[in-house]
Amino acid sequence: MKKAIIGFTLLTLTACGGLNPNTIEVSTKPNRLTASEVKFVRSVVAEQSREPEAVRFRNLYSFVTSAGDTIVCGEVNAKNAYGGYVGYRPMWVRFKGTEVKSVLWDENYAASNAASCAEAKLGKAMVSS
Repeated sequence: MKKAIIGFTLLTLTACGGLNPNTIEVSTKPNRLTASEVKFVRSVVAEQSREPEAVRFRNLYSFVTSAGDTIVCGEVNAKNAYGGYVGYRPMWVRFKGTEVKSVLWDENYAASNAASCAEAKLGKAMVSS
């Protein structure tokens, strides 16, 4: 019975996002963005927008993780379907070399991106393995 309760609890936590077996914690340290990394991040984010040439960026900063990835945080402003800018939103981009691991910048991820970037500033991050 005890094993069943523990198993059910773990299953419940995993389903609710409390424990994700595909997520690991890595340590982070500040990293100076190179011009080529800025260009790479801008192109990756812009590719996902309605008008790639109209995407605006500000406050970009970066971390390197203990897993060898680079995380870039900042803010992105892009145009909506009506042609107007939606306002700056937090951005999270993770890559290793030229392999993009994660690009999150739309309104659905604003709160989690801000929280993830704040954690990275504190020296840790949760990333998918």
